[in-house]
Amino acid sequence: MAVGDGIDWAEALPNNDTVANTIDDHTRDLRLSVRQRMAWEHEWPAVQTGTAEAGKHKFITLQSQAAAPTISGTQLAALYIKTVGSGLQELFYENEVGTSVQISDRTALLISAGAQVQAVNNLNTTSGTTTTIMPTSAPTTAGGTQCLTVDIVPLSSTNKLKIDAVVTVVPADNNNVTIALFKNTTAGAVIAVSAYNGAAQNITLPLQYFMSPGTTATQTFFIKYGGASAGTITLNPNASNGSSLTVTESKV
Repeated sequence: MAVGDGIDWAEALPNNDTVANTIDDHTRDLRLSVRQRMAWEHEWPAVQTGTAEAGKHKFITLQSQAAAPTISGTQLAALYIKTVGSGLQELFYENEVGTSVQISDRTALLISAGAQVQAVNNLNTTSGTTTTIMPTSAPTTAGGTQCLTVDIVPLSSTNKLKIDAVVTVVPADNNNVTIALFKNTTAGAVIAVSAYNGAAQNITLPLQYFMSPGTTATQTFFIKYGGASAGTITLNPNASNGSSLTVTESKV
């Protein structure tokens, strides 16, 4: 590397010991250094037939920030990136009062419609019983006994959630047994499935439901089970039995 090649960035040169006949070398070095550094993100052609075009931005790159930057002085706004969700770098805008808004969504851009973006599951293999009645018509959280629950944070309010539940029980003789899906603090069931058994035999009740979350806040789904009349309902009666609740989010 030599003075005039533009590779070094030496702010201490020229100094008081620099001889006059090398000043032209330092001048060329500065111009080349500026060109080389600006060429990373600017259009800086080696042959500038249109000098007015030199130095225009080609693109802008940003370093990831751990937190929103502080806006001060004559600064009115900022664009910055930071890591969100599952490690994706997203673009944010911050105004002069410190309010930040995410303006990019790489999850939406990178994933095709219909693709699964996340799934959560709860598996219950523990045996249990309930005598709390769960009506087959319009069940509410006041009836039955809870056996499964999952929390999910939707990536988009407009995506689709598919809720799948499978519950294995042994009802009392001549009794209807119901499983019901509930969401958050809503008292009424989202959907319910019932089955009748004339003898105390294993019953597997499947349940499936589709919905849009309408929000990106945490959503809690849970399953309760119970009989329509007096009697003991046994959950997961055998060691090989299990009940599960799965919520899958897919991009629209």
